[in-house]
Amino acid sequence: MVLVDQHPLREAAGQEAQELLREVDRLHAALNEFDRTIQPNYERWESQNLGLLLEEERQLEYKISELQNDIDFAEAEAFFKHADPYKIFKKAEAQREVAKAAQQENDTDRSDASAQTEAESQAQYEREAQFSEEEQAFRIYVRLSTGLEPDALSEYQYGRLFEEYRTWRKKADSIKKITKKKSTDIPTQIKEIYRTLVRRLHPDASKFGSHSQARTLWHELQRAYGACDLEQLEVLLAITDLHENGTASRSTIFHIRKVANKMKRTASSLKSRLGEIQKTQAWIFWHAKDREGTGLKIRRSVERRIKEARSYLATLSAEIEVWKRQSEKQRPAKKPLKKQAPPPLPLKQKISPKIKKMDASEQTAFDF
Repeated sequence: MVLVDQHPLREAAGQEAQELLREVDRLHAALNEFDRTIQPNYERWESQNLGLLLEEERQLEYKISELQNDIDFAEAEAFFKHADPYKIFKKAEAQREVAKAAQQENDTDRSDASAQTEAESQAQYEREAQFSEEEQAFRIYVRLSTGLEPDALSEYQYGRLFEEYRTWRKKADSIKKITKKKSTDIPTQIKEIYRTLVRRLHPDASKFGSHSQARTLWHELQRAYGACDLEQLEVLLAITDLHENGTASRSTIFHIRKVANKMKRTASSLKSRLGEIQKTQAWIFWHAKDREGTGLKIRRSVERRIKEARSYLATLSAEIEVWKRQSEKQRPAKKPLKKQAPPPLPLKQKISPKIKKMDASEQTAFDF
């Protein structure tokens, strides 16, 4: 059996774990600064300087989305059914408008119903507040167990049920058994570590309570204590030792290295999230040396996107116009109505002139 001096190993493991803890603290501080300061201030600046432009961009994106969906649907239907895409598009557009109007009407009805329900609930709450706590519990019991409304019962039924409920309640309270684990069932070592960690992590009992990881470690402590997980409690004890004293004299090398591995995973996850945040406009704007110039660039970027959206919307509208002209050309021309010939006028009877009788001399001259 060879005795090994663990002090150098402990020092090396503790130093590694402490460096990782400092890195985790730095990453937590950066993320908290973004969530609490950078993002809210940027949103406030964006609303004041780019509010109208961003609203216009949202409206354009909404119109483009609707129009693109209708065009895609019309193209697919026209391809498979060999139909007129413009007619299909107009039909889809009309259906969408009908659905939108119905949705608005439903929203209005729902809002009215919600207001009415809220008023009824408020009135019900005011009525229930007049009863004692015991009677309020009884009325809830009646509703859940019988499905009846207590006010619908007669005075005799109400009183009889109330007395039965009181009797049942007293009996239930008298035979109720506590199923929670007794304090004597928890090992003494777990209790001691738990008390130490509570003093260190509680927000009102220690300076560590205001630390960035205090909330997370507090929840881990409660879970570990509830499960009687001694190993996890010892890891938490090593973490708090390193935070407060810079060393983990009461922890084994195994637990110190376990803390280091835990901090490595935590730091990797935080770095990934911070890398995504650093690409956002809020982070770039906040850390820019010339915020005014950066804000101008952001504004120009929004204006460029709006211009592109308008151009694309015009392209979609032009495509619909082409469909419309093609549809009108394919539409059969109306045949002109034939003009009916006017009815023939009635023929007038020609009256033959009377032939006058000729003399003999005239007859002779005529014959010659």
